[in-house]
Amino acid sequence: VDEGGFGVEFLILDLLQRFPRLKIVTEEKDASITENEAKPYRADSYSVWLSIRDILAKIPTYRLPLSDVQVYVDPLDATQEYTEGLTQYVTVMACITLKDEPIFGAIFRPFSNETIFGVKGWGVMTSSGEKVMPMPLSETRRKIVVSRSHAGSVEKLARKSFGDNYEVEPAGGSGYKTLRLVNGTAELYIHQTAIKKWDTCAGDAILRAMGGAMLDLEGTPLQLVFFFSLQFLFLKIH
Repeated sequence: VDEGGFGVEFLILDLLQRFPRLKIVTEEKDASITENEAKPYRADSYSVWLSIRDILAKIPTYRLPLSDVQVYVDPLDATQEYTEGLTQYVTVMACITLKDEPIFGAIFRPFSNETIFGVKGWGVMTSSGEKVMPMPLSETRRKIVVSRSHAGSVEKLARKSFGDNYEVEPAGGSGYKTLRLVNGTAELYIHQTAIKKWDTCAGDAILRAMGGAMLDLEGTPLQLVFFFSLQFLFLKIH
């Protein structure tokens, strides 16, 4: 991960660590970056607050036991694609869990300035304050998105499971592929091989908030263990 990823993580953790009892799990927690090195990535905090305060006012608030809460941060999803200049796949993700259940997720696309938030029992909203509703199945593209890094094996699995009625598209980043389900430009996201929980937590929370789910191939909701080593299926439910 390059300095950009470290800088994003520095700023996120700088905020979260003001709550010393909060449990935080992040991909690059051993990264070392100074305040001076982080300056190019730091926006004026008051300007940021002004830009999101109306959005935050619309999101319900809860009082939760801090001991039951955990935060997962992925400061730079689609790292490989970022190094290749494929910035359309890059996202920053954060998730809050309550007793290991994802209850809040946020996915930010820094190169297109697109953000969505999902809250359990409330729904999903964009950074402009618009609620996001599930796309009707009749209007959703019959497309399956899979990882660029092992597209061949997953495409074979997709064909075996769903036949030739779906187009299979390789894409980078778990966050990006989750957004494809949210906006209806894909119906399914299938992943095979191990993946870390900070890669899935935010997307899982957002899909749950929309009435969707992340499931294994037996139809069981994913459990937040350290990583998933079995094949699993991300499915948007309409």
